[in-house]
This record gives sequence, C-alpha cells and structure tokens, in this order.
Amino acid sequence: MATRSYTIHDVPETISCKKAMDTYVDEFLPGRERVCRLLATVEESIRKGLSKGISRQKLLNFVNNSDELRGQKPISLYEFRRYCLEQFPQSKSNKNGKLARRNDDFEQAVSERIERRGRV
Repeated sequence: MATRSYTIHDVPETISCKKAMDTYVDEFLPGRERVCRLLATVEESIRKGLSKGISRQKLLNFVNNSDELRGQKPISLYEFRRYCLEQFPQSKSNKNGKLARRNDDFEQAVSERIERRGRV
C-alpha cells in the first residue's frame, strides 16, 4: 500500500479546486440556506422597502436583476416570500406582499363598538 505525503508544492493544486468546490456546494445547498446567504447583504434594504409599502414582487425583481445574481439561479417568489416572513415576522403583509398599514382611528372605533355591544 502506497502512501502519499503532501508538501508545500501541493498547495496550488488544492487552491485551484476552490471555485469548483464552491459551485458544487452552492448547487446542493438547500434553497432556504441559499436564499439567506444571497440576501444577507441586502437585508436592510428589503426591510426598508417593505416598510415603505413596496411589493415583494418588485423587490424580488430588483434582487434577481442585480449584478450579484447574474449567471446564477434566480430566487423564486415563493422562496422570497418565505424569507421575508422568517426574517421580518413583525411586519404583517397582505397577499400582495405590501405591509399592512395600521389605521389607529379605525381600530379605536372597532374597539369602542365591541365595548358598547358588551354593555347592552
């Protein structure tokens, strides 16, 4: 049985496979982890966009058309929706992906009606 010892001359050979290894890992990463890694750099921008009422579809189009994702598999709307719900649970959004705007006057009027019904 032959054994091989590694020397400093083998290091360039090891480094040369880094790109192939990264591609292989990215290909077999679970979708959720891949999306989290890709969107980690723009998380604050997504938060601001959602708080201003921009739809998830528009934000996703912006992300998919960015230079960082060129040549990679685009993020699907389902993956982006799941990411938004997991990363920003405090933001309640409607089916269009826009944040639901709170109307305090409406909530107060409904609360008063409920209280009046309870008294009758």
